[in-house]
Amino acid sequence: LELDPITAVVNVVEKDYGRISPGLKAKVTTSAVRDRSFDATVSRVAPLLSETSRQARVEMEIANTGLVLKPGMFVVAAVGFDVHEGVSVIPVSALARRNGAQGVFVADLKDMKARFVPVKLGITEGDAVEVREPKLDGPVVTLGHHLLEDGTGIIIPEAAGGGKAEAPRGGTVKEGAGKAGVRR
Repeated sequence: LELDPITAVVNVVEKDYGRISPGLKAKVTTSAVRDRSFDATVSRVAPLLSETSRQARVEMEIANTGLVLKPGMFVVAAVGFDVHEGVSVIPVSALARRNGAQGVFVADLKDMKARFVPVKLGITEGDAVEVREPKLDGPVVTLGHHLLEDGTGIIIPEAAGGGKAEAPRGGTVKEGAGKAGVRR
């Protein structure tokens, strides 16, 4: 019985099936070996999904030096579909549209002004979106940006002292709410 390398068999759900292909890298964990993950490579993908489960069988090859992994162990695999290093991830709700351009407001902490920065987006997952370009050089305004224009003065709660925020004129903010205000 060949145990190094060892083959792990996992089932992939229908929504991820089209993204799985031989050669993709994965991290495999098992509750039998705590606090350790194993590098794996997708070696085979079933050509069809099961009609009953709507899942496909995927085989992954794992280097098993020390023969730690044994046949019959249950594993969980996390496949790295697309890895982007050094990008910013922001809440989708932080996106704003000004003059036909999609972007975000970045807080200029030196001048205490909000700067509108047009952005190129990447992967969206749930409530988060990747900002591919440009590299964001300050904190992104995530609340109240609908009140802002490029160059609008802002008040950051930490900069105002005591964690209190100042509300825009005519508005109120509860003490300790931590929401940035707008200076007009």
